[in-house]
Amino acid sequence: MGMFVVKDGEAVCLNDSKSLLIRQMIASFLYLGTWPEPRSGDARDVRVVHQCLCLIQTKSMETARIDVRDCGAAYRFLMALLSVTSGRWFLTGTPRLLQRPIEPLVEALRSIGASIQRSDDGWLIVGKELHSEHLTVDCSQSSQFASALLLIGERIGLRELETVPETPPSASYIAMTRNVLADLAFGKELSREADWSTAAFWYTFVAASDKVNSLTLNNLKLDSLQGDSCVSELFKNLGVASEQLPVGVKISKMTNWKHTEKRIQWDMANHPDLVPVLAVSAILLSFDIIMENIENLNVKESRRLDCLVRSLSPFVSIFVGDENCLCVRGSSSRKTVADRVCLDTAGDHRMVMAFALLSLQNDIQLSDIECVEKSYPDFQNYFQVNKTIGK
Repeated sequence: MGMFVVKDGEAVCLNDSKSLLIRQMIASFLYLGTWPEPRSGDARDVRVVHQCLCLIQTKSMETARIDVRDCGAAYRFLMALLSVTSGRWFLTGTPRLLQRPIEPLVEALRSIGASIQRSDDGWLIVGKELHSEHLTVDCSQSSQFASALLLIGERIGLRELETVPETPPSASYIAMTRNVLADLAFGKELSREADWSTAAFWYTFVAASDKVNSLTLNNLKLDSLQGDSCVSELFKNLGVASEQLPVGVKISKMTNWKHTEKRIQWDMANHPDLVPVLAVSAILLSFDIIMENIENLNVKESRRLDCLVRSLSPFVSIFVGDENCLCVRGSSSRKTVADRVCLDTAGDHRMVMAFALLSLQNDIQLSDIECVEKSYPDFQNYFQVNKTIGK
């Protein structure tokens, strides 16, 4: 069993936004020939990208093996980068990663002459000069296809990128990519900031904990490029206020606040990483939630929709509706759980963080904690197994 070891008013460390940092690293590599070094506490995905860029820069083998492990951003972004980088490359990763969508990006690159061949365990890419002023890419499965093409845009002379649909799911991440490239073009210093997807975990913790009323989330910015910064507004409706401080964002329970809205409906098209933690929030805070536009969750690090329905059903009525929505009846169908519940996290870092929150009210055991290293290594400093400190 895991327990939280966090004190009221404590300043907690978040991971830097890996979405932002990985884009900065790729863009800096392409156009500056250098890139930010990982820091202590950085996500494993950031370290994977750094290692891959080092291998690409050295080109020490006739066919260099670029293993991105389970990092989806590296998979898509390096597919584009390697296509325009002279050399022979073999891009690979975990079996699960190689099952995740990438074909629309491959098709777009091949349409302008990229040499990309698939094998059972990866992709053989022969990098060369490419050119295209206009490209179209299907982003219905992932906005990262567009970001990958934008990142090599200046290299190939791209002037216009058309996405299908015009506003794809997770469009805020495409906007983030454009902002990173604009900052680089204008010589603006690329600054790090803490991750809002991880911050959502702490917002839920403060809202649901009976011993912690406030925390300061280090290096978090309310004015952020990250689409998931909407968390600060979402949690106003759940009784948590946000205050920008020089060191980060202070989050606090609202005094004398009572939750009167028992049914909430949110569009998650731009915020898929928030779905697990919001599903658990509905259970802990006793409200019903309908999360729309969640159809791509089963092509993430795990089959997240399936995992959520399977793992949370002992606590509440949870099901996938007919129109791409996840319904959690946290106010009307709470179930009494008397015994310890063992939850399968499917090796997914988002599931670890979300399911750990259930220990605030239940006796739970998680199948895997270590996979949280993918995004938030410091998590295990705050949620520790076999500790006797109260929540």
